[in-house]
Amino acid sequence: MKDIGTFLEQLRKAIGLKRGDFVNDIVDLRHYQRFVNGESTPYTDDFIKILAGTNLSINEAINIFLDEVVLERKQTTKLYNAIIRGNFKSFDYIKTTINEGAMIEMKNLLLYEYTLLINNHKKRLINDSTYTSSMKKLINYPNLLSNKLLSLYELMILGDLLYYVPSDEQTAILNKMILIINNEEHLINEFERNDKLLNLVSRIANFLGTNKNYDESIKMCDKGIAISLKYEEFYLLDYLYYYKALCLHELDKIPERNNAIVECYLILKSKKNKVETDRFLKWFKDDFKITDFKLFFTNNIDI
Repeated sequence: MKDIGTFLEQLRKAIGLKRGDFVNDIVDLRHYQRFVNGESTPYTDDFIKILAGTNLSINEAINIFLDEVVLERKQTTKLYNAIIRGNFKSFDYIKTTINEGAMIEMKNLLLYEYTLLINNHKKRLINDSTYTSSMKKLINYPNLLSNKLLSLYELMILGDLLYYVPSDEQTAILNKMILIINNEEHLINEFERNDKLLNLVSRIANFLGTNKNYDESIKMCDKGIAISLKYEEFYLLDYLYYYKALCLHELDKIPERNNAIVECYLILKSKKNKVETDRFLKWFKDDFKITDFKLFFTNNIDI
């Protein structure tokens, strides 16, 4: 089984041993590489001897492995968050704390490599064409679209690709992303919270609305709203109601639009962020011609 070889190799990295010291002549390095590649399976005795050589019980080995994976995930997530926020100084520092060659989990390595691409693109070290082709290579696109299960990391990269590919590819990517998001059993969410998923849902809703696919955008907004309310994570909930209001406005569904605007405002009030609230009030005025919001709110609060 490939899983046994993968576990041994990831444990070796977690405890910081060279391969020769790890296998300690129990098997030769050529055979060990075959375990790692999934080409053969170690005998039970050899597996136990290798673990014994680390002076770890099986439970201890698993716990060390899991602790290292969690730490690795936290660091790669911090790195990603830093570059998304444009905090290059923080990005540069966090990057020094990550040893790419010692990464245990392939999904963490995927996020790490994607984050480096974003950094290089933001700093204009690579052009749009290189950025696009690199993202495709990173997730084995378009073959990835035939996979039944996708990780959130892969969906995040697909969501980025949307803005750089032709319209026929956009349609294929959108269909796959919507299918996965609407069938959560097909989604592997590596994050402890759902903020990255909500960010992705919000981006899809915005993309659909911008391209005048209003009905599908509303469905995606409703999906994001449902996720937010289910897990009590109100990140981007105001934006989801706002995007929904924009689409309903274009469809001339004014009562439903007004309800979405009211819900958006109630979320803003709960955040108690005047700067953010004022920004939305300006959007309400510009997009919906609401000049007296207090009067509008009073007239629609009971909808």
